[in-house]
Amino acid sequence: MKAREALIEITGRYCAAKKLSRSRVSTILFGSGKRLDAIVSGADLNTKTYEAALTKMDAEWPSDAVWPENIMRPPNFVGTEVSA
Repeated sequence: MKAREALIEITGRYCAAKKLSRSRVSTILFGSGKRLDAIVSGADLNTKTYEAALTKMDAEWPSDAVWPENIMRPPNFVGTEVSA
């Protein structure tokens, strides 16, 4: 699975688990409510942004939600900030 596809899958599960819209999660992760929609439509993202988004979701992941088996949980990237 490509990183972009993994991000789309994990954010979808995160939205469902937290009962948040994709736009809201996009704002939380990237500071822009449209960024996830752009990624779904084919926009690219860099590795640092991908790692930071996964790290943030991992830290906030609900205990009763299942992390997808096909997506490795990230290590703790110390000092990484999410940016668009």
